[in-house]
Amino acid sequence: MIGQGKVDNIPSDYSENNEISTASAKTIATEIHDYYIHEIVVALGCLLRWSRPNKGLSEVVKWIASGKYALSKIKSIAVSKKDDVSSLLTESIRETQSRLDVTAIKASIRTLLHSSQSKRNDLMKFVEAILAGDPSQTGAVKTLRDDLMKKTIELGYPIPIMPQPTSAQVAEINKQQKDPVKLLSVTATIRELAIKLNQGELVFDKQTFELGIKNEVLKFFTEEETKKLGGLFPKHLQEGITLGFLNFGLCRKNNGWRKDSNGRDIVDLNNSRPE
Repeated sequence: MIGQGKVDNIPSDYSENNEISTASAKTIATEIHDYYIHEIVVALGCLLRWSRPNKGLSEVVKWIASGKYALSKIKSIAVSKKDDVSSLLTESIRETQSRLDVTAIKASIRTLLHSSQSKRNDLMKFVEAILAGDPSQTGAVKTLRDDLMKKTIELGYPIPIMPQPTSAQVAEINKQQKDPVKLLSVTATIRELAIKLNQGELVFDKQTFELGIKNEVLKFFTEEETKKLGGLFPKHLQEGITLGFLNFGLCRKNNGWRKDSNGRDIVDLNNSRPE
């Protein structure tokens, strides 16, 4: 399980005049999460795989918060609000990465292959440091380096595909998670994108793909449960799909999808790029 954690190195030398609302704090936490999603997924994946029960989310969040992008986002937050961003960032990661699996990890590593060498070096150094003194460090670092330091922009092998969650797993998610629709749509999106990548189907219609994700997620809920959620269902579904796309480095601003001659959005997995 991913534990709790708070960021304790967010700048606090700002006046109350700069205080922002909780809504703004949530926006900033979401932006930080989105920007560092690949580092978060890979770092947590290494920690979980290599059995570090006493280290996890809190260490990753502290590291992320020390990055230039995170600091630029939180520099205007008053001391009374820094814990809000810390808690919201931690909650956002826990809610969407609580069922982290090899499909998401390999997808994020593939995306990072399209990033700068320095970005990948920073992640390698963090994983090596956080596993310092652990017998698993050598194996963990070598495994990650073999993937992350490739001279190509592809892994060179199919991404392992985890099976869909069982009924028992879905019941557990519904019981434990505040937003099960978002979590299930994230994992479904990542899984289906990985399948398309493995099959060589790199360019496809976004609306058709998202409809498939919606139908898949709907299978996990009864009609009564869906009606009870009302407008929250499509909202949380789309949030999860968007985060799943981000895991593959896909967003509109980097041409992860573009309009075709008919005005339809077309996804292009060739354009995977980290934020």
